[in-house]
Amino acid sequence: MTPDEADHALFTMAAVWPGKIDDSTIAVWRNRLERYEFEHVILAVDKLADTEDWWPSWSKISAGVAAVKRAQQPVFKALPPADPASPEEVREALKAARESLRRV
Repeated sequence: MTPDEADHALFTMAAVWPGKIDDSTIAVWRNRLERYEFEHVILAVDKLADTEDWWPSWSKISAGVAAVKRAQQPVFKALPPADPASPEEVREALKAARESLRRV
């Protein structure tokens, strides 16, 4: 995220959770927010706005961003395409499986 986007995120947070935050805290938060994608931070802040009464801790923001990132990942990944087995290969695989079951 750019410094301007970090400022935008901080202004959004200040509007959601009004209160006095000193300048050194804002500077630290700004630097830390720049590590993340702007969209992820805004979505995390939006979700936290529904549950937090006060300015959240950094760990809540970090966990919220991680949750947003996880939610955007596909749950299942596609398997690589497999070459179809020939009828002879299928017979051999079944024969081997039956033999291994007989040994048990």
